[in-house]
Amino acid sequence: MSFMNRFYGAMLVCMLAGCNGAPGTDAKVSNSQAGSEPRVSVSDGDLQGRTLQSGVTAFLGVPYAASTGGENRWRPPQPVSAWQGVRDATYFGPDCLQLPPPPMKAPWGPEFLTDNDMSEDCLSLNIWMPSTRSDNKVPVLVWIHGGAFIGGAGGIDIYHGDKLAEQGIIVVTINYRLGVFGFAGHPELATESDFEGQYGLLDQVAALKWVQKNIEAFGGDPDNVTVAGQSAGADSVHALMAYPEAEKLFAKAIAQSGSGMGITHPDRAKAESLGVALQQVLNADNLAAMRALPGKEILESVLNIPVPMALMQFRPVRDGNFSKQRSNKNIPLLTGFTGNENSYFLPEWHVETEDDLRGLIKANMGDDTVTDAMVKLYLQEADTPKNAALQFLRDRALMSLLNWASQYHDAANILAYQFDYAPPGPPEGFGSFHSSEIPYVFGQLDAGDRQYSDADKALSELLQNHWLAFIKSGKGKVIAGDDWPALASGQLLVVSKEGNADAEPVLSEDKIQLFEKALAASGTLGMFSAEGFH
Repeated sequence: MSFMNRFYGAMLVCMLAGCNGAPGTDAKVSNSQAGSEPRVSVSDGDLQGRTLQSGVTAFLGVPYAASTGGENRWRPPQPVSAWQGVRDATYFGPDCLQLPPPPMKAPWGPEFLTDNDMSEDCLSLNIWMPSTRSDNKVPVLVWIHGGAFIGGAGGIDIYHGDKLAEQGIIVVTINYRLGVFGFAGHPELATESDFEGQYGLLDQVAALKWVQKNIEAFGGDPDNVTVAGQSAGADSVHALMAYPEAEKLFAKAIAQSGSGMGITHPDRAKAESLGVALQQVLNADNLAAMRALPGKEILESVLNIPVPMALMQFRPVRDGNFSKQRSNKNIPLLTGFTGNENSYFLPEWHVETEDDLRGLIKANMGDDTVTDAMVKLYLQEADTPKNAALQFLRDRALMSLLNWASQYHDAANILAYQFDYAPPGPPEGFGSFHSSEIPYVFGQLDAGDRQYSDADKALSELLQNHWLAFIKSGKGKVIAGDDWPALASGQLLVVSKEGNADAEPVLSEDKIQLFEKALAASGTLGMFSAEGFH
């Protein structure tokens, strides 16, 4: 059984067994300083936040749009109603509706996951601001979470922005509609607007507009906003870079895991067919009847749609407004991958022998001559077929980045990285897994049960310094240097297994030529293997 089929089955088992975490118990701001009641006035009313022991101030669960339930379901985000009095902003808001993560052996501990309350009234954001206010406006980082477009939330532990805010920036994390609620299509929806299957992306645009309108009240600079995300969040960043209306909402972008990911997106016809299949499963007469149903019923009914891995098919439609064939080349971009993006998936492919490795490379490259050459090359570089497979998949992602940059961006305006450092366990054995760099970038090494060392803390400080230099820089071209040259140089910043960070070539010329030959013969590029997530 393939990984994604097993994942899909586990989601169903988990939903039936009720294995979600305790709701909302950890949503309150921790490490608070009693008696401190910072207040800020925004466009919709007054907010009361909380000052942490570090001096950083947090405003949590701030609504940027109205509830998405009922008549607002599958519509562009609607304005939030102004409130009277002072709104308590010391708790995270509810997460957007999603099925709980299934129990399985994976590298992602609880610090990567959410167990908060869920609701369709979920369009909120969280703000961490520096302890010291000055007359100078400070740079702003807006973070879009990952989660395959079906899970995640802005309040997850590793996304807490207090450590970065201590370094003189404002951090904003957001929720946006997920899965069937964020990306459904339907023939009736096509008659309502041009944004069918793109509602979750419109949520992100609405959050950025809220930041533009209100961030000065927190001391932020609306002209120096960096939009960032990882995985599905990185894919969202690219969607925003393609959307003309979003161009004035941010000055720079960060896409972690990454650029040129190779994730497929449904076209409108497929999105509409999925929506019709959902309507049939729900036994609803029309779209109005579907909007009248409880959100939980719709969420659970997705599992009954007679389409393989239907839960995973509700992803953004990337045509028209958010076309994949468009990108603003003038936006400075920081992007890259971890060295073992596929380490969780690899056991499902049983790469234990040279023949197994050949099968994996053949599935992605197609060409027999290229496959034979790559098998020989990667077995010379790695000690086992499994590690050779991981290195091939890493390089395939890097070649995808180079290919994407040559078509849709300006390599002179890109800083790229490769994160090969393996965090400590538990759990063990996954290397520099997908999303493993995030706790280092956010400085959240105290979250979870991993036994981080002083060396890990030093690496976190190093990565934060690099990311903060990019975030704090102004508009225009990236500020490159000998320690981190622009991608146009053919180099990227490699964080080694030993925790060093040095500029190195992206790929050798031999590898680039092999990948180019495979592409000419219908080979595929991307972050995940053709046998894995699409």
